Amino acid sequence: YFTVFPNFHPWGAFNGLTYRFRPNGDDPETSWMDVWVLRPFAGERPAPATRHVLGIGQDFTDAPELGAYARVFHQDAFNMGEIQRGLHTLVRNKPGVTLARYQETKIRHFHALWDQYMAPDQAERGPKSWGWAAG
Repeated sequence: YFTVFPNFHPWGAFNGLTYRFRPNGDDPETSWMDVWVLRPFAGERPAPATRHVLGIGQDFTDAPELGAYARVFHQDAFNMGEIQRGLHTLVRNKPGVTLARYQETKIRHFHALWDQYMAPDQAERGPKSWGWAAG
């Protein structure tokens, strides 16, 4: 499982899944999540898959082409609304977000790199500038 900064996640060695996350215009409350199931093939290249777009609130199980993965995506996504509400609550009640030391290392690393790339001045770069604490 790898992350190709900042939003591309090929799972190649583990299974055929690849994720890509993209902004939804200027809306900070929503984004696009692309899921690709990629498989090796022998012989002639198969025809391209049909694109299936799920709407906001639509369940991954409405995409039968995902097979058993649909239930996994449903399980991973069903609490996203609650997470978003919790992040808004944190903004009002405390500075920054507390991240788990191990499980959320990738998130911490992402934000450190993001700040490094976006900082206008070298002195502003680094963990102290982004306010994320390990919990």
